[in-house]
Formats: sequence, structure tokens, C-alpha cells
Amino acid sequence: MREKYAHIDINDTDYLDSLPFEKYADIMAEWGAKERGLAAAQRLSFAQLAATDLTFTEIEAQYGEETAINAGIARDPDAFELDADWFARARPVVEVNPEFVERHVAHKTAKKLRSEGLDVSTQVPLDFFPGFRADLIVREDGKTRVIEVKTRSSIAADRRISQLAYIIKSKPGWTFELILVGEPQSRNAPTAETPPDRQKILKLTQHAEKALESGLSEAALMLALSACEAALRASMADEQRSSSNTSYALNQALNRRIISWDDCLNLADLRKQGDAIIHGFTHDTLSDEMITSLIETARRLTAELTA
Repeated sequence: MREKYAHIDINDTDYLDSLPFEKYADIMAEWGAKERGLAAAQRLSFAQLAATDLTFTEIEAQYGEETAINAGIARDPDAFELDADWFARARPVVEVNPEFVERHVAHKTAKKLRSEGLDVSTQVPLDFFPGFRADLIVREDGKTRVIEVKTRSSIAADRRISQLAYIIKSKPGWTFELILVGEPQSRNAPTAETPPDRQKILKLTQHAEKALESGLSEAALMLALSACEAALRASMADEQRSSSNTSYALNQALNRRIISWDDCLNLADLRKQGDAIIHGFTHDTLSDEMITSLIETARRLTAELTA
């Protein structure tokens, strides 16, 4: 039998890792047989080998452990190769099962807080809000903190979160916090980044208005998003992480009531549309009214900054 892969360098891992499973397994089987002195006439192709009744130990003895493992994979009816089509159809778990993501993050958050010595309870019914269970309740020094872990879609679908935040605001010794999951956690800034300046933010809002007046809606959106997020970072100047973590700044601004729930949801929606535009897509739902509202939010946030 002619040695099919004699020209291939077995140490070229970059090449081997790029191959389809069957071709990779065939190469490893041939090399494994050669290393163990199995004559070319006696060697089986990987497909032939996987179709035999040879055990793992028998395959390992003649073709090596790697080939024995590959044969087990090939024989498994539930095993399949993750090809380009599979990845094209794949979706983030936060889209497919947002509840799972929320539970996972809530569990990790509770574990972390308990490791800090805090009294943490989960899924706690609230007497003052019938029918609702708080994700986390943290008690410390006579104060009670309610923490909700939610995806953006969950917040939009359940307005009780907004009602809960409003009620807790009026309760002495109680605070409310939101952990927003499923959003991009950071946006890399150039190494030469500088803190947002009030006058520069105002100029961004002015440029956004001019672009909108000129019919350049997508450009106006990007300018308004930049102004709004810069104003958020400036308002969170005491938070070291806020300069590079947009979602963190957004969550903390919401917790501190710097922005409203409606502003938060609107900004999150428009950020996704802005991301789509950056990558060459368009959104039929984008309207001038939405951009105008975002500009107004940026102006209000900027006006509240210290000049």
C-alpha cells in the first residue's frame, strides 16, 4: 500500500488542526502504524479501521492511542463534526436560554458575596411585592440590598423590575442593584485614550443633530451613541472600571439613578443597532425620533456634569 501522507510533517500542528476530522484521523492512523512497524500492506485506512470490531486496546497497539481515540469518536452515533454550517446556525446561549444565563450569574454572584462573609439569600419572596421573588437578598449592618440578575430581553418583557426598583427606592435601609448580563462586557479603547471632556461631548451632540438634519441618520446615531456613552463615563468618573467597560458603567449609572429604566433600555437597543451599522448592516426600525431621544439623553447627562 502506498503511503499517502509521506510528504506531511507530523509536527505541523497548524496544518493538522485545520483538517476535517476524517482526513486528520487517516493521517494519524498511518503515522501511528509506521511508528509501530506495521507493514504498509497490513495497514487499514482510518475508515476501514473504524468499521472493524477491533477494541480500543487492539487499535492502540497497532496504530497508537490517538487513533484509538479517533476510532471511538467515529463509532459514536451521537458525535458529529462542528462544520461551517453548524457554526453559521449556532446562537449565543443568552439568546437561546436567557434564564439559564441569569441563574448561572446569580449563583456565581451569591457564591462570591458569601465568600466575602455576607449574608446572602436567593429566590426570596418579598412581602411588599406579592408574587415576586428577588434573585438575591444581601443583608449587612442592618441594611438590605436587593440584586436582580437579568438579560436585556428579560427587563423589556417584565416591567415589574422597574416597579420593584421604584418601591425599594422609598424603603429606608433598602437598596436595589441590577446586574445586566448578555451584553458586551468591554469595548477596547486606543492606548492614547483620554477622559471624556464636557465640551467635547457637547460638540458630539451638536454634530449628531447636524447629521440628522442632513438626512444622515446612521452617522447621527453613531455620534449620539458616542456622546451618550462618553457622558455616562464622565458621570462615573469615580469608578475606575467605567472608562473601558461600557456595560459596567451603564449598570452602575442605572443603580445610582443617573439614567432611567427607559433610557437604559433605549440605549441598549440603539447600541445593538450601532454595532450592526459598524459591521455593514442596516436597521429598518431606526427612526429619527429614536436618535433625537438619544441626543436629548446625552444632552441631559452632559448638563448634569460639572463644567
